[in-house]
Amino acid sequence: MHAMLEVVNAILPEDKPRYLMGVGTPQDLIEGIRRGVDIFDCVLPTRLARHQAAMTLTGRINLLECCSCARPAPHR
Repeated sequence: MHAMLEVVNAILPEDKPRYLMGVGTPQDLIEGIRRGVDIFDCVLPTRLARHQAAMTLTGRINLLECCSCARPAPHR
């Protein structure tokens, strides 16, 4: 993907937005931005949430296995 972005960047006009579809990992987003991508479209955040997962600063976590899930819910 990164090599292809280098190729198309040389072809695409600089005054038009650059759109990258299907890329959504944090590292891929950063690499896309470094290569001039302006707009991203990805299902990864929705897919992760659907499967009870989330991205954090330290990586992906499974929300069903986290320590807070073991705590009882507060009584009201």
